[in-house]
Amino acid sequence: PASTHLGLNLPLSLGPHRVESLSEDATALRLTLFSQTAPDPQTWLLLTHLDPAAQQALRTTPAPLASDVLWWDGQPLPLDLIAAIQPRVAIASSRRLDPATEDALTQQGIQVWCTERDGAVLWQPRRGYQAYLSTAATAATAWD
Repeated sequence: PASTHLGLNLPLSLGPHRVESLSEDATALRLTLFSQTAPDPQTWLLLTHLDPAAQQALRTTPAPLASDVLWWDGQPLPLDLIAAIQPRVAIASSRRLDPATEDALTQQGIQVWCTERDGAVLWQPRRGYQAYLSTAATAATAWD
């Protein structure tokens, strides 16, 4: 069977959703998620193991970086990269979240979650984003 490759800045459709690589090595991916409960698609920017050179290359990419959700490995992020992304929510999938990056995000009013500390991060239509560990005992259903 034919394989599908994720090309640089070429969106790949996955059902109603799209994924696009913003870096040659696919360390920066934009996910565009469509939902029946939300009128507009939600954009997620997934960053994995970006060293300073890769961060600089990403800041100079012609593709817009602005995304609703930043999902990354919890490593330090420079202020100008955070400003280019403009997330409303930041999720660090890691055991450790860089304190300076967390401070910079929260000072800008961005919700910050760390999976080691908060568990899974849930999105519910009426409640928005919540940490699973803080809601597991109180939520009657996932859609409350």
